[in-house]
Amino acid sequence: RHAADVQKRRTTQSEVARADAEFARRFAEVAQKFLEDAYEEGPGDREGQ
Repeated sequence: RHAADVQKRRTTQSEVARADAEFARRFAEVAQKFLEDAYEEGPGDREGQ
C-alpha cells in the first residue's frame, strides 16, 4: 500500500510538471505575440502623430 501511494504521488508530480510546462509554453507564445504587436504598433503610432 505504501509503495502504491508513493507511485501515485510520483505520477501526480509528473502530471503537474507537464501541466506547468504546457502553461509556460502557452504563456511564452502569448507574451511573444503581445511584444511583437506592441513593437509594431509603437513606432508606427509615434511617426503618425
